[in-house]
Amino acid sequence: MKPVLAIAFSFITSLANAQDIDLDLPSLYFVVDVATNDVLNIRAEPNAGAEIIGSLSHDAIGVEIIARSDNGRWGLVNTQEQSGWTSLRFLEEQPFQSFPAESYSCFGTEPFWHAEVIGNELEWSAIGDPPTLLTQTWSGGSMRQDRYAMRAANASLSSTLVVRKNLCSDGMSDRLYGLEVDIVAGPPNSSDADFYSGCCSLRN
Repeated sequence: MKPVLAIAFSFITSLANAQDIDLDLPSLYFVVDVATNDVLNIRAEPNAGAEIIGSLSHDAIGVEIIARSDNGRWGLVNTQEQSGWTSLRFLEEQPFQSFPAESYSCFGTEPFWHAEVIGNELEWSAIGDPPTLLTQTWSGGSMRQDRYAMRAANASLSSTLVVRKNLCSDGMSDRLYGLEVDIVAGPPNSSDADFYSGCCSLRN
């Protein structure tokens, strides 16, 4: 197993053992009560004495929290190419959020692909191909409240996307995400299709 994947797997396993998936997360927050000449630190562990690995500006918005510490005082965020913990005392949840989100960005590797979901539209791109815009034809949630499906199509491509609330590693860095996704894409009315898996991040 690659070192990065081993670290990410260990981190996900320890989080999973420590807590159940939080149905309120991932969610977007903004920084509050930080002086204009100061920053909100991001630390390697969920405690005030841990190494500082990044920071958020005093007026940062769209801060995506993907997990909480056992005591509920710290939130897991991404900074640079890794994940770290920041104090929820200085974060306030942005209003009017729901699942599924109005917009989110999904991506995967081997092969590289990218999907931007904004409202009822999905922009799909895979390595070597230009982006193509698909329009939603169906969507639905799950009784488990932790997953959502969307079908979108245009004249040349049909895609079904299933998003789940679960910690997800991109396999390329030490960053973690709060949503994982599976996508089946291929020509409409055809048995020819490709299967993709990856992670998603909320868009502000």
